[in-house]
Amino acid sequence: MKKFFRQIGRKINEIKTVKRIFLLDKFNIAPKKEAFWEALLGEYEKFAMYEGSKSFYNHNIEKNIGIIAEAIFNKNKLKPHFANNKNIKIAVWASEIHDKGGHTGCLMRFIEAFYQDYEIKLFINNMGRDSLAIATKRGSFLKDLIKIVEQDHTQKNLDKIVTLYKKTIEYSPNVIFTYLHMQDAVSVAVLALLKKYTNIKIIFMNLADHRFFLGSYHSHALVDIREKSKYITKKFRKNSINSISLPLQIQKNPAQNIISKNEIELLRKELGIQNDEILSLSGFCYTKIFKAPSLPYFKLIKKVLSSEPKLKHLFISNIDEDHLNSIKNIFNGNEELFKRIIFKKSTPDFEKYIQASDFFIDSFPFGSALAHIDVIKFGKPTVIKVNTENQIFSFEEYLYPNYEYACKTEDQMYKKIQLLVNDNEERKAVSEKVLKYYNNKYSYTKVKEQYNNIIQHLDNLEMFYEAQDADIEFNINPEKEMIRGV
Repeated sequence: MKKFFRQIGRKINEIKTVKRIFLLDKFNIAPKKEAFWEALLGEYEKFAMYEGSKSFYNHNIEKNIGIIAEAIFNKNKLKPHFANNKNIKIAVWASEIHDKGGHTGCLMRFIEAFYQDYEIKLFINNMGRDSLAIATKRGSFLKDLIKIVEQDHTQKNLDKIVTLYKKTIEYSPNVIFTYLHMQDAVSVAVLALLKKYTNIKIIFMNLADHRFFLGSYHSHALVDIREKSKYITKKFRKNSINSISLPLQIQKNPAQNIISKNEIELLRKELGIQNDEILSLSGFCYTKIFKAPSLPYFKLIKKVLSSEPKLKHLFISNIDEDHLNSIKNIFNGNEELFKRIIFKKSTPDFEKYIQASDFFIDSFPFGSALAHIDVIKFGKPTVIKVNTENQIFSFEEYLYPNYEYACKTEDQMYKKIQLLVNDNEERKAVSEKVLKYYNNKYSYTKVKEQYNNIIQHLDNLEMFYEAQDADIEFNINPEKEMIRGV
């Protein structure tokens, strides 16, 4: 019942936000009232959160953010700037950083790959919180590598825009790589100014290709990891937005994170896995499966546990008591079966659990995205659910073409999981294939070389722009309800 009222409240707030934006836009953006600009930026931030369920792009909002930025630029007598560095300097922008999750991991790996090759500075916008005080583990790691500029999270948005613009041009980078939240209107406003008044190149990392986000219009190029991303960029965002095909993250050399055979045995023992048992793993944001009220993901887990007595399943996600009760209801009081699911909170040590597992099971109706790449890095098979109703929600493209464990139905997933549980030779063969594909496609050396090539040719970015293949069509419906929070 609580969940129902939360959903109703969210819907009411969404309607109010759209209505307020409409009324504010009716007054035109011309009034020179800072309270008006502040209010409008706030509404755009809310809109970006809610609009994830309806579209991929809104040109009027992107344009209006640019107009607000221009008004702030003039009012504060900010100056144009043209970087003329002897050596290339890189800025990395983040809305926030977190000790868990893939987006902070992406920027960390980028910085770790290049901090010895180029001067790099990290700018954190801090949307309502002090990131470094909260993300202590990853924050400490980053501080040891590079200099960090933090925005005061208590500042008003307009003041943040002025501060971020001044600090960026003071550093004078040649290029900015952005790792932004979809609703970060402050950073987007500064991007608008930098694109217009400086020669700094802006590479926008498309971390949320499945939903609406702010900022692509004010960049020089959007990094799209998959063909579906390019399709959405060209068809639903704006044709003038340039797309570059690159993996979103530069992986570490797996040797840096590999744990010993003895450590794997100890970890499996801690999890209660016997020598003759098989361990499957899932790890993702809980919203990816709880968007489907009937929880088909856990119905599949129940079915396969029922038929495979030597299988145990490790589920890593931050679920609460209500979520746990919903899962228990799927098991209809079968405590013995339910006990074979091992629940753990999200952890920075996720890669250790990948190595301790035998294979990965995808989330659905919304797929596990970058986790598939982390999994195959250690040669683990991943059973993927293809979302045929709305293809943007599944990530089979992260594996090789015609990947044999990409399944269109839950029944296919069930049979593939059974095969991996019972056939050691099959598990070994798939493991070798996915590891070979990882080394050819995502290895540290190959992907770093791709990024470095772009950094070395910033004045000729157009040589990297890619058109979406006109012959490829995807079943993508921007009107279909998207998932908030992922």
